[in-house]
Amino acid sequence: MRATKTTMKAILTDLTAEQKALLDNLMLVFGTAIRYSFKRQLEGKPLGDLEKMVANKYNFNIRQAKDAVESARQTIASQHELVKLNHSNYVKKVDVLLKKMKHPKLSECKLKALTSKLAKRQRKLAYWKAFLTSQTFPPVTFGTKSLFLRRCKGLITKKEWQDRRNNRIYSRGDRSKGGNLT
Repeated sequence: MRATKTTMKAILTDLTAEQKALLDNLMLVFGTAIRYSFKRQLEGKPLGDLEKMVANKYNFNIRQAKDAVESARQTIASQHELVKLNHSNYVKKVDVLLKKMKHPKLSECKLKALTSKLAKRQRKLAYWKAFLTSQTFPPVTFGTKSLFLRRCKGLITKKEWQDRRNNRIYSRGDRSKGGNLT
C-alpha cells in the first residue's frame, strides 16, 4: 500500500500574544531556513551536508532542518517543471499561429496582426528555451512577485510584506516517534 501525502492548511484561533509571538518567530526562522537552503542548493551543496548546516545555523533539530531543505528542493523541482510546461505551451502556440497564417483568405490587416503575435510568441519561446537548455529557471520571489512589487512601490509596509512572506510552516511526523513519516 502506497502512502499518500496530504497538505493541511490551518488557521489557529484564540492565541495568546505570547503564543502568537512564538509562532511568528518560528515561521520567520523556518522561512529564512528555506530561502537559505534554496540558495545553497542552487550553489550545488549536497543535501546531507546542507541539512546539517541548516540545523546548526538555525538551531533546528535534524527533522526540522530536513523539512526546510526538502521544501527548498521541492521549490526548485517545481520551477524546473514550470519551465518545461511553459516551453511546451509556447511551442504549441507558435504552431497554431503558423497554421493560421497559411490560410489563403487572410486579409492584409489580419496577416499583419498574426505576424506581430507570432513574433511575440517566438520571443517567449526563445526565453523559455534558454532556461530549458541551460537547465535553470527564472528568479524566484518568495512571498509572491505581486506583493514584492507592491512593497517596492511603497503600497504595503515592510511588516505586511514580511508577514506574508514568512506566513508558512512545514512539518512532518517522524516514524520513530509514532508520526506519519513513511
